[in-house]
Amino acid sequence: MKKRILILFLTLIVAFSCSGCAPLMDADPETLSIYASFYPIYALTEMLVEGAPDLTLHCLVQPQDGCLRSYSLSDWDLYMLSYGADAIVLGGSGLESFSDALRQSAEQTHVVVEALAGLNLAANPEIEHDETLSHWEGDNPYLYLSVDGTMKILDNLADALSVMDPRYAEKYEANLTAALAEMENLNAEIEAVRPLIRGKKAAMLNESMLYIATDYEMEIAAVVPRESGTSFAQSELESCIEQLKSSNAEIILIEKQAPQSLISALKNAGFKVAQIDTMSTRRESEGIDGFFEAQHENMQAILNACKQED
Repeated sequence: MKKRILILFLTLIVAFSCSGCAPLMDADPETLSIYASFYPIYALTEMLVEGAPDLTLHCLVQPQDGCLRSYSLSDWDLYMLSYGADAIVLGGSGLESFSDALRQSAEQTHVVVEALAGLNLAANPEIEHDETLSHWEGDNPYLYLSVDGTMKILDNLADALSVMDPRYAEKYEANLTAALAEMENLNAEIEAVRPLIRGKKAAMLNESMLYIATDYEMEIAAVVPRESGTSFAQSELESCIEQLKSSNAEIILIEKQAPQSLISALKNAGFKVAQIDTMSTRRESEGIDGFFEAQHENMQAILNACKQED
């Protein structure tokens, strides 16, 4: 535990130096303003800062139908962060396309924390793709869709919060204990239904589906690279369906906000489709309740697809 905290502390020191910042809290601290990059990171951070006074938490990126990895910060985003943020919590590890730009624009008082720092990420399957989908290469940063992964992220964030705001270290640790207990309960629910899903052949039509398939112990039979919220041209759709049929995929895993025309085409071709909430379309106002709601909806979507398939 102490070794892990030391590693994280050194990671934070590197982040401080990259963004030219100093430790946040001084002898006469004011309200600490934290911005989380997008909803899932916001929701998990919210679990840990609950009840901490002199602290405000905001979500930077508004709901997105498209790929989070393709989002670019606007001039207004950068202006708002420059004058309104003391600390910024990122997913990191490639989850945000704007992480480098954000560090470069950070003012002296900014701390940049990466929730995925030091965590082992699953490698994306090797596939053929064009340059527009180059982020499908390497490690997959959507760890928050895995319950076990979420617990590791929470652990990381709690340590980071305690380092940059030691006033409420005990509060962050107590909130971590409560958060991990809730995640264990969620894990138990998944464990109860896993025998109904284990071994099903799944096709991934979204990069983030890797952790869903892993959590439910599904076999990845096919991977079709595409961006969130996009459809296919007719020739691409025909090629996709042919690939899916040849793979003997039983269930298609695709994001909830995928175009209805694509969902209908897949169903008309005889596939059972589970539309997964990647949480990119959720709002700050939903808080942590939205995170658990998404996890339960995803569980039900997979179960429903399995029942149809049976």
